[in-house]
Amino acid sequence: MTINPALYGIGGDAWLYDVMKGEGWLLGPRATRTVEPGDDASYFLLMAVGKSGLALIGDLAMIGHKEMFVTMGRKRISDASDDGVVDLTVEFSVGEVMRPISGYSPKAGNVSAVHGRLSSPGWTASTRMFSVNVRPEPGTRTARLRISQVGQVTPPPRGGACAPRCAAPPGSGPVQ
Repeated sequence: MTINPALYGIGGDAWLYDVMKGEGWLLGPRATRTVEPGDDASYFLLMAVGKSGLALIGDLAMIGHKEMFVTMGRKRISDASDDGVVDLTVEFSVGEVMRPISGYSPKAGNVSAVHGRLSSPGWTASTRMFSVNVRPEPGTRTARLRISQVGQVTPPPRGGACAPRCAAPPGSGPVQ
């Protein structure tokens, strides 16, 4: 099976991720990739790489022995933008206390919580994938976070003001 990002409306770089094998490929603007579906099941995700240089997969979690693929569903990721920094809102169902958010990044990045809490941020050089565990803001079922590559300044959220020396929110910092 040949994947051509242009056929899906992606005009720039794209990240093709094989969920079952846990590997991915960066595809240039006119590149294609031939993939072989597995014997039992195959699940591929294709995402545009945004202005930030990141491609957001969203929620890709294992529950017990079954895989749960919510990725970028609107009931999980209710808002996402990329103006050079990824800004996203994560929604939680009743009883959920943590969701892992994943994506592609060519290098380690910065992640900060605007609302909610973050834990266990990480980036793996061999897969070029980042992940962070996100928890909702206490008393709510939402969290909002911002993700950027190391070396980029993560500005305050749109519409937010910041004094010249803003303190980093708890649970924020570089993804390593």
